[in-house]
Amino acid sequence: MVKQSELPILIVIPARLNSSRLPNKLLLDLDGKTVLQHTWSRCIAVKHPVDVVIATDSPEISEQARAFGANVFLSEHEHLSGTSRCLELWKKLTNNGTLYGGLINVQGDEPFVPTSLIEDLCLERLQCKEDVLTVATPITEINDLKAPQVVKVVFSEFSHKVHYFSRQALPFVRDEPLERWSLKHNYWRHLGLYAFSPEVCAGSVLSLSSPLAESEKLEQLAWLERGLSIRIWRSESIPPGIDTPEDLERARDRMSRKNGNLFM
Repeated sequence: MVKQSELPILIVIPARLNSSRLPNKLLLDLDGKTVLQHTWSRCIAVKHPVDVVIATDSPEISEQARAFGANVFLSEHEHLSGTSRCLELWKKLTNNGTLYGGLINVQGDEPFVPTSLIEDLCLERLQCKEDVLTVATPITEINDLKAPQVVKVVFSEFSHKVHYFSRQALPFVRDEPLERWSLKHNYWRHLGLYAFSPEVCAGSVLSLSSPLAESEKLEQLAWLERGLSIRIWRSESIPPGIDTPEDLERARDRMSRKNGNLFM
């Protein structure tokens, strides 16, 4: 019998072609490779036994991903979230008898996600009891604190259990201008990286929405509303993902200055 600690992890990169802020962003060039290929390269470098699959409903993404050597799963079209797309693949594989110690969802627009961070999540996923592990990194710029595309997370400094996710700057600091809030409290950006337990993947909760999730357009709020336990893994100095044209230009500048060898 295979020990829990020896089970492989399924890493899924959900990839859709359309993006409202930056069309076709996953296929845009970043230092000679697409944004998606950079993300995939970080995942396949993980040392723990993993299966890495790009899940997409786009023939164009599928064709380009197969061209750079990725395993690709063509999913259904009607998914409302990346997590739902990941779960379609999980259930297909596990229903056929494949055993995994957990599912890690890596957003395709995170080309700078450190391989070492994914490895840490693989190992922690095999040991922890929480339904979901996810990642936060410090917010140090006032513009990031104000930006709605930068998702903030509030969690316990003691247990690292999540209280709330929001596009607003939270927590509110009374009697202080927003420009001074970071002097009074630590603020954290939520990174689009999740490690789910096998038990929660087997159920239906991750696919359900809620009023809070619909209001903020953040699926993870539905999980909190429905009682799932979410814990934060804190990580330092991870460059932001690519969500806007400005993000892409900053990423290109960062790659040119660092010769592409960032945060492995």
